[in-house]
Amino acid sequence: MHILPLAPPHLPDNVHPSTAVRALNQAFNAHMRQLSGGDDFAVPIAQDLNNLRPVPQRTLIVLAAVQDPQGHTTLPSQEDETDLGFRGFATLRLPHVDNTEVAHASFTFPGGFDGPTFSALWEEVIARCRAAERTRLIVGSDCPAGGLDTDPLCRALRGQGMRTAVEETASLLDLALSPRPQLPAGLTPVFFDDVEVPEELVDSFLEIMTISSQDVPSAAPSAEPWTRQRLADAAAHLSAAPGTLVNACLVDAAGIAAFSYARVPGPEEAARVAEQDLTVVHRRARGQGLGMTVKAALYDHLRQRFPDIARVSTFNATTNTQMLAINHKLGLEPKFTWASWEGDVNQQQA
Repeated sequence: MHILPLAPPHLPDNVHPSTAVRALNQAFNAHMRQLSGGDDFAVPIAQDLNNLRPVPQRTLIVLAAVQDPQGHTTLPSQEDETDLGFRGFATLRLPHVDNTEVAHASFTFPGGFDGPTFSALWEEVIARCRAAERTRLIVGSDCPAGGLDTDPLCRALRGQGMRTAVEETASLLDLALSPRPQLPAGLTPVFFDDVEVPEELVDSFLEIMTISSQDVPSAAPSAEPWTRQRLADAAAHLSAAPGTLVNACLVDAAGIAAFSYARVPGPEEAARVAEQDLTVVHRRARGQGLGMTVKAALYDHLRQRFPDIARVSTFNATTNTQMLAINHKLGLEPKFTWASWEGDVNQQQA
């Protein structure tokens, strides 16, 4: 088995994906389709290309496993039709801004999980972690609900000594069924796109994003505060990403009391599903039901502004019972499980 890295995109736009990138994207989306029963969790191929672009915050490496490299030592990510019969892929992300001792990885298999392919990719991932002086490895996996003990990738990770760190439930909501928000007195909803934060809310936004990095369940909580420079770096990366980030804030006299956002697909994307990500309530405003209120406000805004977006997907940690209860009240339907697995790089064999 040979492992080949994919080169970053060389074109300014996220177009003309190579055969390797198409194989990765199709394999991931096929797995999502198998788990969820539809295309609601599909990732647009333009997003895969954009993720391959270098940014100051992290290095991202995609590795392809092939039986015969046919003389290739690397593969283009655009304008290339080389088909080497890809057996599997590993995506390795190395943060530069925060948690710089950590590496994040995921594995994708076009033909279903394959033990020898996983082993070859695993050895390369561990070697690259050591070369980058990363001591902790966190691996994400998707499996059927309740399948952490039987899913073949999960079993392989456990066989490598990895242990589950965070388990999340992937859920889906029909926006037509979402209840209308009931705003308490003294709160005003504010909406904005991408990272175009209203100037009067920038400092408050940086504060609640820092709180989210510390408080939202994660395998690698962030200690790095959000700054205006970090916000500018995020804006630069998002400028080439497909779709639009739609943000919802509940604002009181002290600033942002609650925040949530979703990625709305662009018109060129087939899946008409918004991907709701972070929801966080400021520490000073907790215990008032604002997590449910801000999500309901976001969903109502999406429903009115984007009538072609019928559903929204989201992931929540199983330990975050309060947010899962909110999701149940809002009508979200559980679909499958995502888990992060953590291990010590120095205890791995490569």
